[in-house]
Amino acid sequence: MKSDKDGPESGDARSRAPSTSSTADGTQDWYETDLQLAAELGKTLLERNQELEETVRQQQLLIEEQEQELQHLSRQAASLREVNESRLKIYEQLEQNVAELEKSNQRLQQESRTDKKRIRSLSTSVDVLEKKCEELQELADHLRLSLRPRDQQDDTAEPVTAGDQNESLEDAPGVDRVVPSGSPSGDTDFLGFEESPFGTELVRLRCSLSRLKCQLSKEQETREELQTEVDNLVQENMRLQEEVLASQEREHQCLNLQMEMDILEDDKRLCSNCRLLNRLDRCEEPEEELTELDHFSMVQLKDGLVVYGDQDSLPEVVDSRPV
Repeated sequence: MKSDKDGPESGDARSRAPSTSSTADGTQDWYETDLQLAAELGKTLLERNQELEETVRQQQLLIEEQEQELQHLSRQAASLREVNESRLKIYEQLEQNVAELEKSNQRLQQESRTDKKRIRSLSTSVDVLEKKCEELQELADHLRLSLRPRDQQDDTAEPVTAGDQNESLEDAPGVDRVVPSGSPSGDTDFLGFEESPFGTELVRLRCSLSRLKCQLSKEQETREELQTEVDNLVQENMRLQEEVLASQEREHQCLNLQMEMDILEDDKRLCSNCRLLNRLDRCEEPEEELTELDHFSMVQLKDGLVVYGDQDSLPEVVDSRPV
């Protein structure tokens, strides 16, 4: 009886011993599997973390370089503003000079037109006086020819007194007074007519003619000087206009550069992510990698170990639950 009782009890003990050992072996297998998966996930995450850190360092270096470049461009923009302001002052001064030169040019052109009109009037007066002098010369020649036979008659006739001769000459038609042929005279063409009205008028007209000729020559010289000055002013005006056009072109370039500088400053004020998205194509790859990590989560294994990864990638035999 005692042996019969011991038989079943010993059988139950033998059956429970293998089940306990198999449960320990299974737990050991689960634990090793969890450790292997955790090691693989940790290694993967470490490598990804190192890649992301390298990318971040590169982006930081690039951002620092861009900030230095922006600072350099800002200094250049400030220097260009100063240069632009100085050039604007120069342009204003040039415009004032051009306006003054235009006024001077207009004044000189007006004076030139006035001088031309005066020269034409003087030329007309000289022509009239020359014609009048020719008429008086012809009249003087005619009177000289008409008085020459009378002088011959006086030479052959009886000597008379100077007073009678003067009285006879005064009675001659068309002649007021006649100087004797042997008396000195300043003009041999009008010898004997200096005291006559024709001679006096002729001398006066000749003086007026010479004076007008002198005045005409002076007016012509003045006209030439004014014309030369006008030409110089026209050339100076053209040169200044070219300088103004060139200055306006340079000012337009400065304004374009200033607009570019303003755009760069606006970009500098943007956030780093926006600036990188706008400027760097290399940022797209890290962003895609980060989006891939969005569906990762913290997973607690059966043995209590917590890992970071995709729950779908874990083997089906692993008992896990999200944290």
